[in-house]
Amino acid sequence: KTFPQLAKSIKNPSGKVTATAKISDKLDVDGKITSERLSVSGFTLTNLSANLDYDHENSYVDGKIKSDKFSAMGYNLAGIVADVNYDIKKNYAEGKITSSKLSGANANLENLLANVKYDGKNNYAELEKFRVNSGKGTITASGNANLKDTAFAFKADVQNFEPKVFPFTKDVIGVYNLTAQGSGRYNDINSIKLNANLNAKNVGYSGMTLGNLDMPVNFANSIVNIPGAKASLPGGSLNFKGNINIKNASNPNLDILASTQGLNLAEIMKHFNVQNASMPISGRVKGNISVKGPLNTANVSSNCCR
Repeated sequence: KTFPQLAKSIKNPSGKVTATAKISDKLDVDGKITSERLSVSGFTLTNLSANLDYDHENSYVDGKIKSDKFSAMGYNLAGIVADVNYDIKKNYAEGKITSSKLSGANANLENLLANVKYDGKNNYAELEKFRVNSGKGTITASGNANLKDTAFAFKADVQNFEPKVFPFTKDVIGVYNLTAQGSGRYNDINSIKLNANLNAKNVGYSGMTLGNLDMPVNFANSIVNIPGAKASLPGGSLNFKGNINIKNASNPNLDILASTQGLNLAEIMKHFNVQNASMPISGRVKGNISVKGPLNTANVSSNCCR
């Protein structure tokens, strides 16, 4: 961008900035920028300190940014530190971002770490490591992408996560563990392959606990496959498996089978406080329920009840 274009893109700047720079006879640059409070285009930095070193002979830039607080769009990063190294000749960059706390929208995350790499010559980007803590839970991830042929791969791991820390899932109960990995091309859904396993304890919603859940999920050729999942309920267990073909996303094709070897109805009714003393419910439910066909016209059949 030309300077006028850059200046035009900066909106509502405010704050005082102190900038110093030393230029050697070799055209090396040692620069520093500080500000108690700097606000530009909706972003605010408090107690900003930025150091920039430029090695002219090797065409290398080394930068480090520190700020007590970075605010944008209602979210805050506290104790943020960003290190960036850029080799101009190779068009290669590495960066590391850390933050002691991320808050916003009544959600709080801690100990953020992100290591990233970018190889401009090969159109390659990599998230070498990502980690953030949420209460007792930990979220980690890594991945890479070829920006030219759209190929990507990733791994993610979620341990001891409680959704209630986020406002939009505050009514979801339970402790969740998730492992997932995938690869493919992000502009071709048929090339994408995913494997995941979800394990959750004391699952529930809005104060009502349902039980435990163990569910592996695979995705390939636009088909979601659940090879065998189990939900433990107060009165027994429910098993289910099947496929969901989403090639027609507006009307996916279902082939799902759910079965139980004996749900105790009295235990379930008692757990949900719907048992009526004048009309007691007892017995066990055993059987299968099958759902097959396009979602809009799926055939539901059952072989159950005892």
